[in-house]
Amino acid sequence: MFPELKLSNGIIESQLIEVPRLQRAIAADFGVSGRWFIKADHALPVAGSIKARGGIYEVLVQAEKVSTLSGLSRLDGDRRVLLSPEAKELFARHQIVVGSTGNLGLSIGIMAAALGFQAAVHMSSDAKEWKKERLRARGVQVIEHDGDFGAAVAAGRKAASNDADAYFVDDENSSHLFLGYSVAAVRLKAQLAKASVVVDQSHPLFVYIPCGVGGAPAV
Repeated sequence: MFPELKLSNGIIESQLIEVPRLQRAIAADFGVSGRWFIKADHALPVAGSIKARGGIYEVLVQAEKVSTLSGLSRLDGDRRVLLSPEAKELFARHQIVVGSTGNLGLSIGIMAAALGFQAAVHMSSDAKEWKKERLRARGVQVIEHDGDFGAAVAAGRKAASNDADAYFVDDENSSHLFLGYSVAAVRLKAQLAKASVVVDQSHPLFVYIPCGVGGAPAV
C-alpha cells in the first residue's frame, strides 16, 4: 500500500543521525560530554511523526480483530488477506474514531482509510490546516472543534460510543498505542550498536523526548 516502504521491506523506521555540532555546542555551554544523536522520527515514512508507530499498529490490531471475528482470517494465517476485496467490504461497515491535535490523527486516519475503514478524526482548534487537508485527501472525515485536545477527545469518544461498529482509539489509555511506540527502543538499541555506541553502567544513555499532550511520554 505504501511504495515508500519498498526499500525497507515494509518496516516503518527512522534514521539515527549523529549531530557533532550540537555535541560541541552543548559541551561548550554546559560541560556535558558524550556523543549526541537525533532519532529522526519526525521523518518516519507514511505518517511522519512518532505517533505513526503506535497509531498504525493499533489500526492493524483492530483490522486483525475484526477480520478474525468475522471468520475472514486466522491469527496464524496470511496477513495479506486484510487487503482482499472481502476485507475491504467488511471494514467498510466499521468505523475507527480518534481525537487528535494532528499527528495521531494522521497515523490513524491514513492507515484506517488505506484498509477501507470509515475513518473519523476529531481535531482540536490548534491542529494544522495541512494535516486536515492531508486527511481529507485520503478520504478521512475531519470533524473540527473550537476547544482544545481534551474537547476533541471527548467528542470522538462520545461519537464512537453511539455506534456499535465504531472503535475509538484512546490516546490517553490505549495499551496498543504504547506497545507501538515502544518498539522504537528495540530499533534504537540496534542502531546504537551499529554506531559503535556502548551502553552500560559506565556509559549511560539519556533520551530526551519533546512531547505535547499525547502518548509520547510512554516511550
